[in-house]
Amino acid sequence: MRKTLAERFEEKTCPEPNTGCLLWTAGCVTKDERYGVMWVGVEGRKREIPTRVAFRLHYGRWPKRRVLSLCQTPLCVEWSHLEEAGVERVKPCRRCGSTLRYAPRPPSDSTKGSPLGDCVQCARARPVALYRADPVLARAVRRAQSYGISVEVQWELFNSQGGKCAVEHCRAKLTFRRAHIDHNHACCPKLPTCGQCVRGFLCNRCNTALGGGRDNPLILRSLAKYLDDHPLAVTESSRIRKPSRVARGPRRPYSAFGRDS
Repeated sequence: MRKTLAERFEEKTCPEPNTGCLLWTAGCVTKDERYGVMWVGVEGRKREIPTRVAFRLHYGRWPKRRVLSLCQTPLCVEWSHLEEAGVERVKPCRRCGSTLRYAPRPPSDSTKGSPLGDCVQCARARPVALYRADPVLARAVRRAQSYGISVEVQWELFNSQGGKCAVEHCRAKLTFRRAHIDHNHACCPKLPTCGQCVRGFLCNRCNTALGGGRDNPLILRSLAKYLDDHPLAVTESSRIRKPSRVARGPRRPYSAFGRDS
């Protein structure tokens, strides 16, 4: 009796215990044994790549596009390590279980190989809920994502300045929520930053002035020299006064056909 496609496929594979891959052990297409090949002989097909055969055996259909290997092993035919190119993996939201829409999740060691995270609704509701619960913490978390420094480091830097602007002669008192973080734009021109170029907390006016000077000490010193060369001399006669309001009598009423006589 002729063996089925699944039986012949199983005879030519061998499990790899360290990585969980199922390796193809039969013939290969190229001389360097990079990709395997299998004689199918069913459904009008002669030869197929083993990854496509594994996809057919598990999903019950032949893939319409190229089959990708998530483990980056060409001879791996484990169906859980395969994915059809151009098709998003259907993975439920880790919070509400919805499979409708997804929000991209940044790659990390724990999320490598799974680009789908929370659905759009949960991704939008999470920062809103945090802001309503604790606005100060929400602001600190936002700074941590943009400037690469933790919330604890932010508090240490803020307390080291005594709750004041880092500029010496500025008298502005800061609040942790509304303070602005200043960093070296020559190191990190765009956000997020590396976290090593953060210089301190500034008030809104000093931060705006520093940005207007393009973080260039020569421009800022030239502005200071310009102010020294043109001192502000204000006298009582040179001050601009608002014109006094002329007392007027009551306005005459209007009618539908013009001014009443």
